[in-house]
Amino acid sequence: MDEQIRGFERTVKEILPKGLGEEAAEKHVSESLFFLSSGVNDHFKNNTFRGSRKFASYLINEFKIRLQILHSLGARKFFVNNVPPVGCFPSVNLRSKPIGIVEAIKPCMLPSKHQW
Repeated sequence: MDEQIRGFERTVKEILPKGLGEEAAEKHVSESLFFLSSGVNDHFKNNTFRGSRKFASYLINEFKIRLQILHSLGARKFFVNNVPPVGCFPSVNLRSKPIGIVEAIKPCMLPSKHQW
């Protein structure tokens, strides 16, 4: 994500002002919606799920830092996507026994009980 933020910073500070003008560039960025998502694979290491409260806290803190950087660059509207339940990860589904499509997707349809 850091590489994308560096590219965004260059765009905000150099490219947009040249094309739109300083004021219009700031307005454009402040009205844009920024989508941030943690990939499913970020939760696995060597095919082992590493989900824990400690790891979740680490990820939340890392997202917070990046959101603050984006905010300092003028971003104001954010959508942060949540990670689906572990049973819905494609890599987990590929290794599990077939249990029928309805039963397999039920956990993916249930709302998360986690509140961060």
